[in-house]
Amino acid sequence: MSKKLGFVLGSGGARGVAHVGFIKAMEEAGIRPQCISGSSAGSIVGACVAMGMTADEIMEEIRGLKVSEVLFGVPNFNRSGLFSTRGIHRKLNSLFRRKRIYDLSIDFCCVATDLAKGKEKVFSGRSFIVPAVVASSCIPALFEPEVIGGVQYVDGGVVSRLPIEAIRSFNPDVVVAVDVFAESSEVAEYPNALSVLSRAVDIMDRNYTKAKTKADNPDLLVLPDLGNMTQYTFKDLDYAYEQGYKAGKESVKKIKELIS
Repeated sequence: MSKKLGFVLGSGGARGVAHVGFIKAMEEAGIRPQCISGSSAGSIVGACVAMGMTADEIMEEIRGLKVSEVLFGVPNFNRSGLFSTRGIHRKLNSLFRRKRIYDLSIDFCCVATDLAKGKEKVFSGRSFIVPAVVASSCIPALFEPEVIGGVQYVDGGVVSRLPIEAIRSFNPDVVVAVDVFAESSEVAEYPNALSVLSRAVDIMDRNYTKAKTKADNPDLLVLPDLGNMTQYTFKDLDYAYEQGYKAGKESVKKIKELIS
């Protein structure tokens, strides 16, 4: 009898498309998780997989997505985020309707950050899928925080880019974590203030996540090599998919050994 397998899909913005390629490789190998946890982009892909969508169906939705559907409205510097999440809500509602997380066919949870308390919030069970996933994906300052029960939530990647601890509630025997933001190529220079700030935040995040991942101790850590692709680049989505697929294919043998 196969062991219970859990996938942890980490945050990474546009780099999160690599998760879809990884899932495609798993489908071809006949490997199916019994539980999934996700953060930010990983929460979107994870929820789609948990609902029963195939990797091809998810990529079809991604390729058909317009930037204006994500970055909804005119940027407003006087709000708590430059853009509203209304467009993201509209898109996700077309997929999940008013379903709750317990309606999904695979056990699923996602993490967001309680902005006031600065702590991780895990959404599962009775939580509605769409607001939970939107909360997990609200990149700070870029999007307005998602308000649920009077609490402001932002991107889960702020406190838990790779939500390994969250998946333990499902008692998986084997945990495979996919970190799409761990590997990146060096860039020769950072020409403006925004690029310097972004790079500094990335360095802090990578160091923290590396230490936390070591402590959480997944059975397998998958690291797709996405070069210097940024999390805000939408022109390299097929590249991210292919790199995730490649990393998935390279992991098949090990995963089969772990679950058998």
